[in-house]
Formats: sequence, C-alpha cells, structure tokens
Amino acid sequence: WEIELKSPRYEFIGHSGSWVVDQWLITWELSYEHGRQVNVSQDPPFPTGVANLINGLVGVRYTGVTDLVLSLELQRAFLLTELTEMLFDVEALNIAFLASYTTMSERLELSLAWLMSGAEAEYGWLVRGDVGWRVVDGLRIGLGYISYQPGDEIGPFYGLETHDRLLMGVRWDFQLM
Repeated sequence: WEIELKSPRYEFIGHSGSWVVDQWLITWELSYEHGRQVNVSQDPPFPTGVANLINGLVGVRYTGVTDLVLSLELQRAFLLTELTEMLFDVEALNIAFLASYTTMSERLELSLAWLMSGAEAEYGWLVRGDVGWRVVDGLRIGLGYISYQPGDEIGPFYGLETHDRLLMGVRWDFQLM
C-alpha cells in the first residue's frame, strides 16, 4: 500500500482557564476545530474526511498535603460532522491521573501517572511510575517503569502490543562559564 501523509490546514480556536479555591486548582479548556482531517476508514489506504469538533477538558489538582500533588483530568471531543466510519473514535473519553510526592528535603521524588483512553479503556491505557534521588545539587539518578496496554479497539496505543519498559537514568545539570 501507498499511504499518503498530508497535513492540510484547518481553523482552531480555543480558551483555557483556571480557578484556585484553597488547595484546589480547577482547570478547563474548550476549543473548536473547523475543517480538521480525520481518517474515515479502517481499511488501507485510510481515506480522510473533513470534520468539525468541539474539544473539552476539565481538570482538578489538589496540593493540600505538603509536598504531595494529585491531579485528575478528563478530556473528550464532540464530533459536529456526521461521519459513517472512522479509523478510531475521536469522541472517546480520555482520563489522566498524576500523583507526585517529594520528601527527604526534596531529595527523593516519587511519581505515578496513569492514562486511559475510552470510558472502559477499550482504546488502551498506560501507567508509569518513577523514583528519583537527588544525590547532590545538579546530579539526579532515577528508576522508572512504564507499561502500555492496547485496548480491544483501534486507538492511540493500537499496534504497540503489550509493552513494558524499565527505565534508568542519570541527569547531571551543569553550567559552562
């Protein structure tokens, strides 16, 4: 098959905002896409159609416990154009959760992130956990794990199969004079 890649222009307008209430941060985004190309078939060469979408996102972040941050975001698009078949559901609900904690005089950093595509993860999910240690100022070592799990339907993780990865890293921040 020959698959042609195109990135035609389309119109996009949006608004984002936030509101603070004590230890809570509420965020939102609302956007409109006019004339966006979307794949309209699951059969090669994956023809495209033109769609108009409204995208919405709402999030909440809690910082009421010292050095702990908890975040939750929900995102969904609403298709305003009737299309009979699509490569994947652009209207699928996406849910993201993040927890991060810093302790031991900001030397130890722990984080956990989880993302799910589809109300029942039918389009896949991923989870990532990290542990980082600041050895000295500017030098950090870390260990992490990430797992991508495709869903039963074609979505953002489709084709990855079951994918697990162990991450190790060393970061040295320095300045040249």
